[in-house]
Amino acid sequence: IKQKKNKNGCAKQRKKTFKKKLADQTNVYTVSQVSKLLYVCKKEEPSIFIAMLLAVTAGLRISETIAVKYSNIDFLNNKLYVENQLGRTITNEGIPGETLLTQEKRTKTHNSVREVPLADFVIDEIILQRQHYNSLKQYLGEDFHDLGYIICQDNGLPWHRNFKNKAYKRVVDKCGFKYIEWRKLRTTYASILSEYNVSMKAISMSLGHYSA
Repeated sequence: IKQKKNKNGCAKQRKKTFKKKLADQTNVYTVSQVSKLLYVCKKEEPSIFIAMLLAVTAGLRISETIAVKYSNIDFLNNKLYVENQLGRTITNEGIPGETLLTQEKRTKTHNSVREVPLADFVIDEIILQRQHYNSLKQYLGEDFHDLGYIICQDNGLPWHRNFKNKAYKRVVDKCGFKYIEWRKLRTTYASILSEYNVSMKAISMSLGHYSA
């Protein structure tokens, strides 16, 4: 009797979770909305443009996004290698002078270490960002921290994960869209791939999930 009750309880819980996931799928942006978001972001809030670009075209978590370095990009084969993330560690190890909140550490899971294909226009934007990076490096000289982060402050130090919050809200408001949390850009990426008939296995691998 106990086993039967447990089975019924598990079945109801799975059904409830599945319905929640289905409802959650509506909280994503469409392809046309993503295009407008990127356009407005590049024009009005360039400081978070590359971060948004990687979120909707590579499905990166924000902690992974701010940890991407130029050395993680294969410019010949249009690939991004996700190998670590920035966040809080138990010990204050990592970037000199930084707090516990912005230290380099392992990815969320073993499967999060992955390679993600990048579109040509994404590579082009990263190249432009690299030119800007080199300009800052030359201008600031010894005051510039040459750590190789694609998304960084003007002095080369990495951003904290919350750096994009206010700017992102301004972009959504200017586009006139319903506000969807930043983490849903990753879900948007998966939904768009699914719409274009990309296999669930390939999508799960790009997201760094254990299974489809």
